[in-house]
Amino acid sequence: EIRLSLVGSEMCIRDRPFDAAGTAVPVASAKSPARPRTVPVRLNFQLQHLDSPVGPLMLVTDAQHRVRALEFAENEARLRSLLAKHYRHHTLDEPVRARRSPADPVVEAIERYFAGELQALDALAVADHGSPLQRRVWAALRQIPAGQVTSYGDLARRVGIAPAEAACDEPADAATPPRDMAIASMDAMRRAGRLARAVGRANALNPISIIVPCHRVIGADGRLTGYAGGLARKRWLLLHEGAVADASVARLQGF
Repeated sequence: EIRLSLVGSEMCIRDRPFDAAGTAVPVASAKSPARPRTVPVRLNFQLQHLDSPVGPLMLVTDAQHRVRALEFAENEARLRSLLAKHYRHHTLDEPVRARRSPADPVVEAIERYFAGELQALDALAVADHGSPLQRRVWAALRQIPAGQVTSYGDLARRVGIAPAEAACDEPADAATPPRDMAIASMDAMRRAGRLARAVGRANALNPISIIVPCHRVIGADGRLTGYAGGLARKRWLLLHEGAVADASVARLQGF
């Protein structure tokens, strides 16, 4: 039976069921279909322990042989912290500390690099996870050829970091310079310092040492600056690559 009903200010005709007494049976209100529950994808990584001239290394790769992390063994806590931060849902398959299979292309490339084939790491695929600014800096690091160095400021200019972007990437507790600074040269110095610090922070959070060569970034005055693996390792890597002739770091031109 079709009956006319008035719903609010809208008149509609509904095909409604009625019981034997002619009383309309309430129709269940329509509900939106429940959204399917999103199940986070769990990433599976493999951890390998390697020997090298600069000490034991920890290599993390995925099923596609892409490098997710390369860290010095004494920084294991840092490695696991970065993995937990960047990949909340992951498993780390750590085999018994035996030697890797000879067919592993990533390990072979690392061994060739330490044997003197400096370009062996260039073709390795990496998969990193960070802020857009950090990923741009890490990509730019891979454009610095072995045997050359650059400064934090130069790298910031090459990446094209805007001052506002650097400010957004700055920690919340970073010191804020006085707003009434009117001298243009001081403003320029402040902006340059902020850009350099943004690059420095991205370097400090680089999860893939050596392959993403943050060791090739030095101070504007040519001095070695902070490195997660220690300055002694940074000096060794630059000497190995021919970026410096001896224990003193000579600034090279661009890249």
